[in-house]
Amino acid sequence: MDAKTKAAIAALSEGSASEKAAAEKLVAKRAKRRELGEAARSRVLTRLGIALAVLAAWLFGIDRIFDRIFGDPVPPEAAATAKTSGAVKGKSSGLDGFVIGGYVPEYRLDVLQRASVTAKLSDIVLFSIEVGPDGLLQETGRVLPYDRKLRERFGGRISVCVGGAGRSAHFDSATTSERSRSRLAEELLELAAQNDLDGVDLDWEAPSSEREVNNYNTHKNPSR
Repeated sequence: MDAKTKAAIAALSEGSASEKAAAEKLVAKRAKRRELGEAARSRVLTRLGIALAVLAAWLFGIDRIFDRIFGDPVPPEAAATAKTSGAVKGKSSGLDGFVIGGYVPEYRLDVLQRASVTAKLSDIVLFSIEVGPDGLLQETGRVLPYDRKLRERFGGRISVCVGGAGRSAHFDSATTSERSRSRLAEELLELAAQNDLDGVDLDWEAPSSEREVNNYNTHKNPSR
């Protein structure tokens, strides 16, 4: 505590009314300054932490940081041994009774080579393909066909996502008529059979009118 603040505190108990008022003002000003200083230091430390995290990601790579958190990558030939653990065996996850799914976009399919990642999942959803206005599937080559060795290594359910943010433009047209709905349902069934899929995630983002909601609800039943 500096001399001015000590004098101000003393004036609060011994000084005149005007001195007490001036002292109270000074003490309040000093307290406010300390508060602002602490807030500024907190912001600086937060920004420094973010900067260090970005620097670490740039120096070591996101993949290495991911591996550091979730475990080291396991070569495909050794990954099969992970199936002996309860985390991968059958169709259960590392937390019995829970479904733990991971959406894997086409630009991150390489992570499926890591048993350290797949061992923590009960479900893998390949993201994503699209549907055209006529009910025909499009862009299937983004994620299909997947490496069939994954089925042997993983042991859980593998599905494909149709749609998603920025990839749902034609859902409305594809579900408007009975003909296009039937075509889409047939396309989904054929796709699942050809690629040994356990399911399909219809990710329409998102129906925005009553008509679109009705189209979505009407489409769900025939496609099951």
